Amino acid sequence: MAKPVTDLPFKALAGLLGSLSQDRFFDEHWERAPSLLPARHEADREPFRREDWRDLAHAAREMSEATVEVLQPGRSRKPQSDSEIDEGFAAGASVRILRVQRVWPFLEHLCGALQWELGFRVNANLYVTPETRQGLDIHADSHDVIVVQMAGGKDWEIFGAPYALPLDYRAPLVFEETVRRDHRGDEFGGRGYKDQDVGPLLLACTLSAGDLLYVPRGFVHKAVASRGTSVHVTIGLHSTTWADLLALAVAQESRTEPSLRETLPPGAT
Repeated sequence: MAKPVTDLPFKALAGLLGSLSQDRFFDEHWERAPSLLPARHEADREPFRREDWRDLAHAAREMSEATVEVLQPGRSRKPQSDSEIDEGFAAGASVRILRVQRVWPFLEHLCGALQWELGFRVNANLYVTPETRQGLDIHADSHDVIVVQMAGGKDWEIFGAPYALPLDYRAPLVFEETVRRDHRGDEFGGRGYKDQDVGPLLLACTLSAGDLLYVPRGFVHKAVASRGTSVHVTIGLHSTTWADLLALAVAQESRTEPSLRETLPPGAT
C-alpha cells in the first residue's frame, strides 16, 4: 500500500480533524481504524451546529423530489410534499437528505475543498432520527465516511470489516449476470449484516453536537438516536483506487492500440 502524501496542505481536512494531526490520521486511522474526535469546546465545528433540518429538507425537496427520503425499517420512500416529510418524521421515521451540500453553502464549499485536496469524489448526506429510533439497519459502506453530529445525541457501535476495502458499485459484464453488483448487495461493496455476523465490537460512543466520527469503508456499524432528535451529516469520501487507475490506464491505451478495441470471440465467455 502506498504511503499517503501527508506533507500536502490538507487545510479543509485539518479543520475537521482539529487536534488530531493529518499525519497521525493518515498513518493510524485512514482505511485502518475508526476514530472518535470529540468537540473540545462549543466553537469546535461550530458551522455544523444547526437544528433547522426542516428548512434544509424542504429546500432540497423543492430542488429535486428524489433528494429527500423518509426511512422506515426495511424500506424508504420519496415524500411528495413538505407536509409528508413532517408527518413521516412525527410518525417515527427518519429523514435522509441526499447531497445536502447543494442547499447548504458552507457544506458545499467544504465538500469542494475536500475533493480538491484529496482528489476523491465527495458528497454529503444529512440524517435526522427521532429519539430511540434507528434510521438504517446495521451495515457497512463502500466508501469512507466522516460523521459530524449537528444536534441531539446518537449512540454508535462500530465493528470490524468482514470484507476489506469494498468498492463502490460497478456495472456487471454479461457473463456476471447472476452476480449482484449493487454496492450494498454483495461482498464486493458495502452491504447489510445481521447482528450475529459482525464480529467483535471495536468502538462504542455517543456523539454530541460538534463531535466527529471517522468510519473507514467496510467497517460494520449501527447507530441509534439517544438524546432528543439526532441530526448529523455524513461526508462520504469516494476514494480513487489502484483498480480505478489501472482501468483508466487501459481505457486510455485502447484509444491508440486497436488490439485492445477488438471484440472477444463470440461465445468465448
